[in-house]
Amino acid sequence: MLVYRGPSAINGELIIAIVTGARRPSQNRKTGDMVQLWILPADVDPVSAQRTGADEAVCGDCPLRPSKRGGCYVVTFQGPLSTWRAYHDSVPDLDGACAAIARAGIPIRLGAYGDIAALPEGVVERLASAATGHTGYTHQWRQFPWARKYAQASVESGWDAYAAWRAGWRTYRIASTPMPGEARCSSDRMSCRECRACNGATSNRVNAPHGKARRRLSML
Repeated sequence: MLVYRGPSAINGELIIAIVTGARRPSQNRKTGDMVQLWILPADVDPVSAQRTGADEAVCGDCPLRPSKRGGCYVVTFQGPLSTWRAYHDSVPDLDGACAAIARAGIPIRLGAYGDIAALPEGVVERLASAATGHTGYTHQWRQFPWARKYAQASVESGWDAYAAWRAGWRTYRIASTPMPGEARCSSDRMSCRECRACNGATSNRVNAPHGKARRRLSML
């Protein structure tokens, strides 16, 4: 279901937001059965956008973007591409999506791909309010303080974590060892649906580098 089509709050380019999993259970083993929010460029598929740097509209200054020589763990030719193809030319229906989310009675993952900071706060608020809980992450925490209500600040260094804490954020850091004030991600014991600690309010989490980011981030 398409829930938004309009300018990105990050750079003004046209983007879309799509919700999946409200009517059919998600098969993502890591997250468990959660509604998935995808934030994607409107006029270019996510694979091409990632290759050309047009993903800035939905990923902002994320250091994991391939154009920044990062190691984004999302495989864009899988979920993001199929989702974009299925819904990118649909008519937005935020009311219908929120009703479907409420009927599903499950939490929402605010950002299966893309950063919620690219969206109007009102869209994120309505989606989060319709669900029974939420998880989310943003690399745009310095520029978009409103997202603190819905997401962890994604950080890659201890210095950034301390800066985010001073600004009132809860953080999610990719590192091998927790610092004081951080707890390990619970993904080896439970799904995100069961845990829901990454909701912007509960605790600071740390997880070992994984996916394509492992080599790069292990050096931070």
